[in-house]
Order: sequence, then C-alpha cells, then structure tokens
Amino acid sequence: MNAKDNALALLERVVREDGEQLARYAWGVLRNQGHATDEVDVLQDIVGDAVLTATQIIRSNDGRIPDSASGVRIWLRKIVSYKAMECRRLLTRDRQRRADLDEHIAQLSADTWTDLLEEDELKLAVTNAISDLPKREQIVLRMSILNGVTSARIGDSLDLSANAVRKIKRRSLAALRRHLEGLGG
Repeated sequence: MNAKDNALALLERVVREDGEQLARYAWGVLRNQGHATDEVDVLQDIVGDAVLTATQIIRSNDGRIPDSASGVRIWLRKIVSYKAMECRRLLTRDRQRRADLDEHIAQLSADTWTDLLEEDELKLAVTNAISDLPKREQIVLRMSILNGVTSARIGDSLDLSANAVRKIKRRSLAALRRHLEGLGG
C-alpha cells in the first residue's frame, strides 16, 4: 500500500471513528467565533466539506501526508476548523443579506407578491424535480448551478473528467426540462 492509499485508509477510519467528535469540534469553533448553531445539517456539511478537502489534498499531494491515525486526526481538525470559520463568514454574510431582504420585502407591493409566489412555486417544482434525479446527477446540478462550481472541480471531487461532468449536466438538465414540461402540460 503506497502513502496515498494508506492516508486515505487512515482518513476513512478517523472519520468513521470520530465523525461525531468532528461535528462537535466544528460546533465549538462556530461558538467561539460568536455563531453557535445546533443545526446538525450545517455541522455535517462542515465535516463533509473538510473530508472532501482532505481527500483532494491526499490525492494531489506527494509531500507531507499524515502517516498515522493521530496525525490524520490533528490534520482533519485543522481543516474542520478552517471550514467552520469559512462557514461562519458565509452565515454572517447571509444574515446581513437576510436583513437587507427583510427591509426590501417590507417595501413590496401586492402585485410583486403575486409574482414572487409564482416564482416560489417554480423554484419548488425545480427543487422537487432535481430530487427525483439519481444522486450523482443531483450533486452535479446542485454544485454547478446552485454553487457555481466548475466542471473540473466537480470532476475532481467525483473522480470524473470535466467532460463527463458536462455530459451528466446536459443529460440532467434535459431530464429536468422534460419533467417540468410534464408538470405544465
């Protein structure tokens, strides 16, 4: 087993054994940054993002890869800490955006509200249609459309080429269109 395979195996073991501790650690980092959250999804996203980052680093780096479980634990905690602080920045920015949005909403007319409700129904239909797709297609669409991640980066995280990601995206969008047209017709 080479160093990368060993590091990936250690990472998998540490995540399996310490997954809950990593989520609690992320919670502590957020709390120390003044943004405590009990939302399990947020904490799981932070840990998942940290594991994905660690996996990408291991796969791309021939240099300093941790070679023991304790080394991987320390390294992964550092990544979780960084991801939690990044999440806090995003949550703080989102909080400000929500405050700006609340102010804007207070100024909307009745006609505008009708238009927004129709738009919300469309968003709900699209979200439901995406949820009906296979998991890989859901991931590709959410990462590319909702998060603006490039095909190359998506491919790296899913072990696919950028061309394969673009092909999945095209097929998924076509299936999404067919589904939405079926709802409207």
